[in-house]
Amino acid sequence: MIKISTAKVIPLLKQGLKEYKYLCPHVYKSKNSYNLLYCNRKGRPDLASILYRKKTSQNILYGEINRASSRNLKKWQKETLPILSPKKYEKYISFLSPFLYKSKNNKYYLFIEAQKNIGSDILCFVSKDNKNWTIYPKFKLSNKQELFQTPFIYEINNYIYFYYSHNQNKINCLILNSKFKILKLKKCLTKTLQNEHFSIYAPSIIKINKYYFMVYGAWKNKITGNINLAFSKDGLVWKKLQKNIFKIINPIQIVSEAFLTQKGNKIFIFFEYKKNDIWNISYKCIDENKLLSLI
Repeated sequence: MIKISTAKVIPLLKQGLKEYKYLCPHVYKSKNSYNLLYCNRKGRPDLASILYRKKTSQNILYGEINRASSRNLKKWQKETLPILSPKKYEKYISFLSPFLYKSKNNKYYLFIEAQKNIGSDILCFVSKDNKNWTIYPKFKLSNKQELFQTPFIYEINNYIYFYYSHNQNKINCLILNSKFKILKLKKCLTKTLQNEHFSIYAPSIIKINKYYFMVYGAWKNKITGNINLAFSKDGLVWKKLQKNIFKIINPIQIVSEAFLTQKGNKIFIFFEYKKNDIWNISYKCIDENKLLSLI
């Protein structure tokens, strides 16, 4: 069993006075540094708007995608301007849950969750330089007031496996070709455990030897969130291994939306967390053998 203590959680990013929530970590490596994409949500939303992701009279839940970089995973330098903002898109009030994918033709595709007043879409933006982004109109997940959230990509057998949360009650996988054409839809996980009663979402996957491991967000109720763990041999059929991999200790209140990356035999688990009603991002490190021992 894995139990990661939150006793010594250190925030990665320094928050400004108007910056209430740093959320949705996505980490990728460039030439000489690690890069962190995250959602910077400003203002102090009321509880109902956080839980149901609705625009309320108290707060508009504005969120944009920002980037920070680090050479050692400890000291992070934030970029001054956001890389993507919903300001140009009247339909959307917040961008979050970024995932960056670099294609074989060296184009960058940035998938994000785009919140509406009610519901969320998954949008795609494209760039040649990882700096200037335009909407990619050939890919979009949307259906009226439904929730399409937390995109994640893993390439398996030369296909793009596109994972996402649908209505916070299941995690699906779309099998795509190189042009993002949908070839197949597979339901991967549904809410079956006690701590998943309210929602499951935010899958992140890593492969160790011949096994795929997935962490995903699990909420028992409106104020209790943690991370669960599952594994698969093919990336489509998943078996749940453990619930609540974090041991949450005061003053940490919630751990959610994790992202996995690997350095040698060490697995880094980046995650968002709530402390004294303020959200930030941190990470913990475990040995890959701990995951393998659970199978």
